[in-house]
Amino acid sequence: MGKTIKLGGFGMSQGKCKPPDKRYRRKKKLLPGSLVVLFLGVLFIAVLAGMKSAQFLEPINTSFTPRGESSKGIEQESYRFSPEADEKSYGKGEENNGSGINPEAEDAKLQRTQSAVSSSDPDLKNDTGDDAGEDGVLIDAPYISQLGTYPTGCESVSAVMALQHLGIDITVDEFIDRYLDLGTEPWTAEDGTMYGGDPWETFLGNPREASGWGCYAPVIERAIKKAVDPNQFQVSLLFGIPLDVLCETYLQNNIPVILWATIDMEYPTPGDCWLIEGTGEELQWMRPEHCLLLVGYDQDYYYFNDPTAGRQYRYEKSACEAAYQGLHSQAVAVYEKSYPPLKTAE
Repeated sequence: MGKTIKLGGFGMSQGKCKPPDKRYRRKKKLLPGSLVVLFLGVLFIAVLAGMKSAQFLEPINTSFTPRGESSKGIEQESYRFSPEADEKSYGKGEENNGSGINPEAEDAKLQRTQSAVSSSDPDLKNDTGDDAGEDGVLIDAPYISQLGTYPTGCESVSAVMALQHLGIDITVDEFIDRYLDLGTEPWTAEDGTMYGGDPWETFLGNPREASGWGCYAPVIERAIKKAVDPNQFQVSLLFGIPLDVLCETYLQNNIPVILWATIDMEYPTPGDCWLIEGTGEELQWMRPEHCLLLVGYDQDYYYFNDPTAGRQYRYEKSACEAAYQGLHSQAVAVYEKSYPPLKTAE
């Protein structure tokens, strides 16, 4: 399978990875002219501060805390949006998480989303999707949460939800232990060079540990192929297929799709960059990487069994499309070969 640097799109290396962490950015030296500008700026601020007592300025509200809002109107913590929290959430080590999940926030997030684990939209057919109307489709697939047990195991959890939807008796632990290929999580050498495994070939680290990172679609495709009867099931690896085409091709045939995007459908940004062990190729990690099971859509939203948020959890279409493209527009579909011939998306 080709490496990240060969696919194009968000976060692709163009010859040399640039460290995204602001700790590695060079500080610019102040020139004499810059010092003059700085002095004038300080003087101007001092004048404004004096004018405040004359009531020319309104008091500044310093108590405001920015908060995000979920697609169901539920407030969310803003820890992923602030620069300070960003350094804590996306690094390596036991306190951090390569997939972008903040382990300390998992319990709070679980409590926050318990009231949003299912869709209540009356316009959607909450059945298998076989006879859904023009308003959309919603597949009633099994739901599994990754919180607690599989802090970086969103790919395995999403795959098992898809397999259980087909009636296959399998657990997440069985999927990880028997079928998932594991590799080396990124690490930093004494000279500061970062090395690691290839997420197109293996899962980086351990999906049961917060220090794990993740993997991409070919890894899950191979794992599913090992888990199912090849005479009974078809496993399709999908790249570059628009979301609306995935919905038309698969969801309308009662086939949920394992899909790569970002946590909370945040806009994807470059994370760490490392050299792949054995090949020396550069790989740019996109964060906060996430894998979900696409189970529905309507005019305004896509619906997912989201391992970190809940069952049939909806996100605005525009946010989903940006997150999907940022994670290389990759997906996996698995379905019975006895299905009528599909209008293939491959």
